[in-house]
Amino acid sequence: MSMRTAMRTSAMAAATATMTMMTMTSAAAVPSWEHDHLNQQDPKAGVRPVKCVGDSRGMACYADSGEWFSANDKKDDERSVVINWELLDREGQLMRRGNAWKTGSSNWGYRNKSFPEYDRTRFRLCTGKHKGHRTDSNCTKWRMSNA
Repeated sequence: MSMRTAMRTSAMAAATATMTMMTMTSAAAVPSWEHDHLNQQDPKAGVRPVKCVGDSRGMACYADSGEWFSANDKKDDERSVVINWELLDREGQLMRRGNAWKTGSSNWGYRNKSFPEYDRTRFRLCTGKHKGHRTDSNCTKWRMSNA
């Protein structure tokens, strides 16, 4: 094998290895879904929702202070309301994501999370089937908040 052929082969192998590593890194970088239930007690102690989204189905809120999610299901039907949330770092990279389910209507549900300071949280209200954690595509627009 000539020196030129050996160098081409080596360069192609290096490029293939780099592309493989990049593919593996980006696939591994997507965080898995966290599934929670909004079944904790009302925190009451100084935690106020600073951002809320809602529609005729319900309301979802997020309080930066203490990282509390809350939701209310306004419809007594077979669908549950669910908060989809995402935690983004300063550069906008997705760090964590999850769903917080509120089963049953007519009262508020709460869930406390623990997020790093200075990251940003975005959330929206959706409906879905709690069994199997299936969220509908019918959701409100994302609402941004700072964690």
